[in-house]
Amino acid sequence: MEITRFFFTSKPSQIMKHLIVCIVILLFGCTNLKAQEDQEGQDEKYIQDQSISLIIDQDAFSGYNEDRNYTMGLSIGYAGKFADKDWLLFPWMRKKVDWLFGFKGLHQSGEQFLPAIAIFFSGFTPENIAVAEPVINDRPYSSIMGISSFRSTLMKGDQDEIVQYAFSTRLNIGILGLNIGRDVQSHIHREMWIGSTRPVPLGWHNQISQGGEPTALYQMQFSKPAFIAYGLDKDGQETDRKKLELMYVAECNVGYYNNIAVGTVFRIGRYYTPFWYLNSSGMSSVNQTALMAPKFEFFFTFGIRARAVLYNVLLQGQFRNTEHRLYYNEISPLIFESEFGVVMRYKKLSLIVHPFQLRTSEHRLSTSRTHIWGSASLIFSF
Repeated sequence: MEITRFFFTSKPSQIMKHLIVCIVILLFGCTNLKAQEDQEGQDEKYIQDQSISLIIDQDAFSGYNEDRNYTMGLSIGYAGKFADKDWLLFPWMRKKVDWLFGFKGLHQSGEQFLPAIAIFFSGFTPENIAVAEPVINDRPYSSIMGISSFRSTLMKGDQDEIVQYAFSTRLNIGILGLNIGRDVQSHIHREMWIGSTRPVPLGWHNQISQGGEPTALYQMQFSKPAFIAYGLDKDGQETDRKKLELMYVAECNVGYYNNIAVGTVFRIGRYYTPFWYLNSSGMSSVNQTALMAPKFEFFFTFGIRARAVLYNVLLQGQFRNTEHRLYYNEISPLIFESEFGVVMRYKKLSLIVHPFQLRTSEHRLSTSRTHIWGSASLIFSF
């Protein structure tokens, strides 16, 4: 509906520009839709467990309920071997981009594969949402809805069966500037859901790429355990149960969010889950999982990252004219992120709660501020 309205209310030049983008995307995806990648000897490498997930991001979950900056997010996903099938189109497109960036061979040389696909939405607002005019001394309204195709490849050592590191790539294809964020946030505030006492937002028509604009992002991520401590049985022998773990993480994003990040993830508790089970990327569209827990697991996770930002479309805009956008000298070139979470898993069911996720200010205007939000994930494996 929003896309239809966009084509009827936009200028002819804008319509032509976006039609060309859409046609290129369709041709790129459909010309070889029936073509299959050479996967001889690869099928048995896919992890056989599958899962479906529901992930909700909300600042109300953190107890602050400030309803500003990253104000809401939602992801519904599937993880398993069928998420890598070319007939779904988006995995096929991701594989082509993997080839373009030179990572196709690295994926194929791995020992195990864990693909996932998800539909996601994220919304961002300034602090003052009670005015209809652009809030020029704050971040602009912005939103994105899209589909994410992901694949993690597990690399093992030459002399053993231990996974040495995991390498993953992700392709997000989405649309900026739809009115979903306005409609959802207005309804929550009008009905005072989750304890909201904030006013109904009036400025969503000023959001980045209002009316709709195609966009995309390609992500590369590397993770490697630095230290693992295992539990002991009653005879003092080491078991496969973990109690302590430290992991390195590096990440690069190209597209509507251009940045590089490095950080660490620390876990402590009673668990068997491998280090690549959770994607610790802040505001990630997919927290992948495809493994059932053989025994009850309970552990805490803490992560911290430094991120160097080159360009952020959700702050600075893309190609379409926007009422309010920030310039490069107004954004923060270096930001820090941290998160604290609790994970409980038993057999087919996993519950992941992050009551604390923090990101330092993304801009350097007079209203610059650190933002805190929370998230909850429910995952069913089969």
